[in-house]
Amino acid sequence: MTSTKGTGLMAAWQAYRRHFGSLMGSMAVIGCVSAMAFVPLLFMAVPETAFLCWLCPVMYVLLVLPLRGNAACCLQDALAGQCPLSPKLISLAGYGRKLLRGVIALLWAVPMMLALIAGYFSFAGDLDAMTLYAMIVKLGGGDAFTGVKMVALFYLLMLLPICAGLFFHCMTRHCQAANVRLTMKLRLKGMGIHLLSLALFVPFGIATFFPVSTYVRDIMAAVDAFLSDFVLAVPDPVPCLIMVAGTALVLLMPVIPLRNLLLAALSRQAANREESAP
Repeated sequence: MTSTKGTGLMAAWQAYRRHFGSLMGSMAVIGCVSAMAFVPLLFMAVPETAFLCWLCPVMYVLLVLPLRGNAACCLQDALAGQCPLSPKLISLAGYGRKLLRGVIALLWAVPMMLALIAGYFSFAGDLDAMTLYAMIVKLGGGDAFTGVKMVALFYLLMLLPICAGLFFHCMTRHCQAANVRLTMKLRLKGMGIHLLSLALFVPFGIATFFPVSTYVRDIMAAVDAFLSDFVLAVPDPVPCLIMVAGTALVLLMPVIPLRNLLLAALSRQAANREESAP
């Protein structure tokens, strides 16, 4: 394996500065492919074809999960001084291995998937507003607003296994890309870097806190009005979405490649040590 000048943080930073444009281009490709996985949502416009929206998770698994493995290989190229925006990003080489790795990591999302499926079949069909209201009131012990909060809290808790899975498997694809054995020590180091690198997202969180919290308060006020007066006026989400999207473009998207490069550099260091070991 070609060695890189500098190790760890310095190697990641050098690759980030040298290939910033290509790294952002790679993210754009990944974003476009990821968007393709949600094209079946368009079938929901016609009731007769709405069931085809369930193709979304299938397409996500088949398209996006192997692509993440390809992206890890491209990060290794960036650390080696090569351009990360290359045909390797959409290569089918090792497709089955990359798909299997992604599916194993995706198992952490099973609780959320089951909760969403259960919610869909529970509330689909001829469920009218009054029946739904009665169910929420019963869930909240007689208070509808408490019932709404409990439903929201339940789905938020279902996100915890997904976060745990992302945390636990953060080094897997990078070690496969660097062709290095994933030891527990290396996994723990990667988890530490993964945790510390969350600081890169703090500016985005601060910038979006006000518009998101304001919209959430508007939603709560609308729900409260519906539960008391049965008048539903959903606040327009477009201004909030525009602010969040613009902030993500400026403060979030540029730091994601740097966080991934830190993990890729760690796996590359381990591979270099294995090569130099007697």
